[in-house]
Amino acid sequence: HADDGRALTGDLVGMAVRSVAIDRALPTLEWKPDLLDGAQLARLQRAFESVPPALRRLDLGAERLMWLDVEQRFFTDDGQGNGWFRLDRKALLPLVGTMESSSLVNGSVVGEGGMQAASLAAATLSGPAAAFIVADRRTTHAFFERMAARFEDAGSLPLRDHAKITAANRELYEELAADPVGLLLPRMLMPAFGQAARSYAVDRSWRDAMVATCAALRFRADTGAWPARAEDLAPKYLPAVPLDPWTGTPIRMATDADGFRMWSTGEDGRDDGGDPRATGDPGYGGTRATTLAHRGDGRDSAHWPGGIPRIDWVWYAPCGN
Repeated sequence: HADDGRALTGDLVGMAVRSVAIDRALPTLEWKPDLLDGAQLARLQRAFESVPPALRRLDLGAERLMWLDVEQRFFTDDGQGNGWFRLDRKALLPLVGTMESSSLVNGSVVGEGGMQAASLAAATLSGPAAAFIVADRRTTHAFFERMAARFEDAGSLPLRDHAKITAANRELYEELAADPVGLLLPRMLMPAFGQAARSYAVDRSWRDAMVATCAALRFRADTGAWPARAEDLAPKYLPAVPLDPWTGTPIRMATDADGFRMWSTGEDGRDDGGDPRATGDPGYGGTRATTLAHRGDGRDSAHWPGGIPRIDWVWYAPCGN
């Protein structure tokens, strides 16, 4: 229901709901791998597979309509797609309140800097000079459209291409920093598209992990043994072989003294055997890779204490008790 409207905020809420469901389902199935029978596992798998293809990637159609409304409020209209920045101080003042609320909901590309810019706009850009120092309507619209298209493309990329998302985000920051007054409205009001684009990649990857887990458990329910390789799950339990989102190769599986496990190499691309005893950053209590290492919550190597944990991402490893 949250996804249905195709507004970015709704999509992010939908991802959050799925994340909560996976956070409950995966540990439960690790704790009690025999909890559900084959039919129940198939039903659970279908639930996670049911996200329509259109909702699996970034679509900024609703944001484009919202942006047109912003343009109508803050620019004159010459009837040919252009106009000057609106000089009415009464139209600028509500922008400060908008920034205070929107920055709490989804963040702006400049955070506190955006708030300061909003106050500055209300105080100093309500005079005639504003029409000459703030970019005109056509220029502002073209900037928004170009960056929106760039991030829509980035939102369809897998996790292993996250560097391209980072590059698009860097381009956005640099262009806004180079012309902070000319691109005043994009600087203050454009959502954090880069973070959103990465969220889609993370959402797809976690759903793939959940779906593959259900398929592996269904294989075991039917055969009495765990699958030996990812190819064992297709086409009976999955329409295609499940792939590691960090490498694009089949997800890894093993059954040995530690039991069954299914894992991705993680961001470093190095296969450490999916050791289920691997721990994350000590600052987070030694949490296992499954639960924390690549949750995709916006933390990157600049924010993690000691950087992102360089361990395998364990999709599934039943505990047995």
